[in-house]
Amino acid sequence: MKNSEIKIKFWIELWEDLINNFLKRSYGLTLYSPHILIEDIIVEIEENQFRNKENRKYFYSNLSDFLKNDEVIQNHFKSEFTLLRKDFNSDKTNYTLALCKKINESFKKGIYFQKTLVLTEKILLEDTELDIKFVNKINYYSQSLIVELIRKSYALEDVKKFLKNIFDVYHYHGDSLITDFPHNIDYSEYKDENEKIDFKKAEEVVKNIMDNLSFKDRIKKLSYYYSKKTEKVKYIFFIKGIKGEIDKTIFGVNFYNINQKRFTEEDRTYDSEDLQKHLEKDKYLQAAVEIDYLLPKSSLKFAKSKIENALDILACYIRFKTDVALNESNYIIVNKDNRLIFSTSGRGKDDIFMNYHDALNFNELENHIDSLKEFSFLWNSKKNSETVSKIKNALHWYRKGEQSSKEADKMLNYWIAIENLFNSKEDIKKDIFSDIHKSKFDLIQEIIASEQIFKFVYEYGWELYHYFSHKERNRFEKTDIPENLVELGQLNPEVGTSIYLENFIKILPELRVYEKNLFILDKIDAVIKFYSDSSFTKSEILNHIGQVKNDVLMIYRFRNLIVHNAHFDNTLLPYFVWKTKSYCGGILRKFINSDKEDSKLSDIIFEIFIEKEKFLLDFEKGNINLFEKKN
Repeated sequence: MKNSEIKIKFWIELWEDLINNFLKRSYGLTLYSPHILIEDIIVEIEENQFRNKENRKYFYSNLSDFLKNDEVIQNHFKSEFTLLRKDFNSDKTNYTLALCKKINESFKKGIYFQKTLVLTEKILLEDTELDIKFVNKINYYSQSLIVELIRKSYALEDVKKFLKNIFDVYHYHGDSLITDFPHNIDYSEYKDENEKIDFKKAEEVVKNIMDNLSFKDRIKKLSYYYSKKTEKVKYIFFIKGIKGEIDKTIFGVNFYNINQKRFTEEDRTYDSEDLQKHLEKDKYLQAAVEIDYLLPKSSLKFAKSKIENALDILACYIRFKTDVALNESNYIIVNKDNRLIFSTSGRGKDDIFMNYHDALNFNELENHIDSLKEFSFLWNSKKNSETVSKIKNALHWYRKGEQSSKEADKMLNYWIAIENLFNSKEDIKKDIFSDIHKSKFDLIQEIIASEQIFKFVYEYGWELYHYFSHKERNRFEKTDIPENLVELGQLNPEVGTSIYLENFIKILPELRVYEKNLFILDKIDAVIKFYSDSSFTKSEILNHIGQVKNDVLMIYRFRNLIVHNAHFDNTLLPYFVWKTKSYCGGILRKFINSDKEDSKLSDIIFEIFIEKEKFLLDFEKGNINLFEKKN
């Protein structure tokens, strides 16, 4: 296998790993880029007049980092970014805004994406061996490309498939040519003498194109997704809770009776447009909504949003007698010619069988559920303290976040849950910070970061353990790891066996010999260093504290933009919602576990802060067991 083939294979695996491990600290995707930074600055100035000092500090730090480390910025935007940084902390707000808008015009034209893709192509096709320098570069380029694709409104679920698609080959299923390669051939343009689609002729064109593709052609094809033009399509759902023999368009949503109207005239043998085939006659209305379309999963959120907006205003003026809901798991897509181009398969989430199949099984969770009994004090009527009340309120808002369908609602509900835990009667900010000017947000940011330290330290090595354990238990691809290492590291333990991370860390130096993936080798070295080099460990912990604080800062910024109905690009909102849920769940469980008889909220906050301070002090003295799990 040639060097370029080896590197391309690695690139595809890395791309998928970055997305699969989005929320994991050591492998995960960093959702920030120069393009996102410039748009954030524009929004911050236009919506908040650049008054938030913490946001400005965060932006300046990223601005300096990109100017120093990003090759595309250095080669093509160095002057603009240098000028921007020069007066960034001055009162030249209008100048900063004008400069950012000028830079953003170039970004919107795709210059940053295309130049990053050129760098990617260059290092992939260079006839050099795969080394750690290559790994670090392709990792950075990939993250930049992924973020730019998300900015184009693609869902991560779709972006994950793009590299496999551009390197896909064709095969035949019966007489039909099948491929996921984005050839961009419109079969409807190839007609026979009867003006019907000539599939054989179209497939021959696709075959000829793919037979002549080079690696360079395939790499460049990633720009197909970035430059892809949207097309007008209709998403069609059924709306549970609305019925009638009617065809009515409300706020851009066409509600219609499937027995009286059709958008598609084909495929009546299976009848994909009838989304309620399980109901013989009493069917709900279906809803068709036109949107600008990229891919089924990526554009689904826009169709849902348009229908939800219509249902929101209906709910304001009309009293519903039953729950009205969009069934988002069961839908079809038709193009401008009313030809079916996509349909979901299988049973929907509202299907009675699937609901029962996916129901929470207490039998499987019996021991875990029994362990929750220790928290029964939360519902003990004799203990009705302010702390218990706030925790119960936080639990309520957390569940509302879980059940919300809109990302903005999820974000607000999770944040309300967090704020409930910090509504203490005592003003303790000066005790934590020695600064009377610190805000409630500063306190939330500090305590969430304090709580997350222990999760970070405990899980640092487990991520790599799960990688090797999964690899060892893969029945279809056996490893060459010796049995004695498998046993010593507990890589394939029997069910019910207690697993000790320390055992795995001890064998890592020997295990390293049997790993070929340079990306994983780099992670092995980092994990070994984390548990053996205290200066490196401290650096990683402090970096993590800073990252969590930055996350909370951006979460709070999104929260404020939503509350004040500001205009902002929300393509990254779902990913920050995931982070908000993670931080909210972590701090909520910490408060519940830490509550004692007559505890005040301030007592728990101090306990979390002191626990962090003690950990850092003990760490400096060498009195810390990094393998010990903290509650």
